Amino acid sequence: MFHLRLDKIKIDRNREEGDLLGLGRDLAELEIWSFVVTDNQPLPDVSELLTTTDLERKKELVAEITKTVLGARQIKKIDKIKDGAEMNFGFDLWRSPSLPDRFDWNLVVIEIDVAQQKTAQIIEDIVSDSAFEQFADSLPGLLIGAANPAFEAVTETAKLVIDVIKTDLKNSDNDTVGILYKSFNRAKHFPKGQAEEKNVQDITSNMWIDFSMHST
Repeated sequence: MFHLRLDKIKIDRNREEGDLLGLGRDLAELEIWSFVVTDNQPLPDVSELLTTTDLERKKELVAEITKTVLGARQIKKIDKIKDGAEMNFGFDLWRSPSLPDRFDWNLVVIEIDVAQQKTAQIIEDIVSDSAFEQFADSLPGLLIGAANPAFEAVTETAKLVIDVIKTDLKNSDNDTVGILYKSFNRAKHFPKGQAEEKNVQDITSNMWIDFSMHST
């Protein structure tokens, strides 16, 4: 069994501002969203996506891939988090009965002021986003020549999902605390099924992650 484990998250700002006078305790409720895509998991059939020239059909097929991405999302809630907090975990974000040759991992940490949308609403927001039509139309071109087109389709769609979520958060009462994107190749990053990285800075420069991989 192969495991991807989240060991620690450290943040600078929790994105909670307290009350209007600045007198309230700025303790935040956070949600950790993890998206893992591997080349050895069940992946969607992209043969029709690679051949169709019908834009509406492309959009339907990419919407189905979007559901696959969100369906694999892992969520953990934590509360009473201060600025500068270090959160020690040590739990699995993902397990596989065998070692993948490749996998991609997206981690999003969100400060929650109002309840997050349900999966169906998130999917609706993504497919109605102004970038979705162009993405659906161009995705097949990105898959031409790929060794594993289905894997590439899901990883590219996951990036779109994260981008739309990030944009939606800017327009809501919730905030992005941090976003991490990592891509792994077995031969380079975990040839013996073991690896760890510490103090990995996210793309917002507000969060640092410790994680590890191991086989049992």
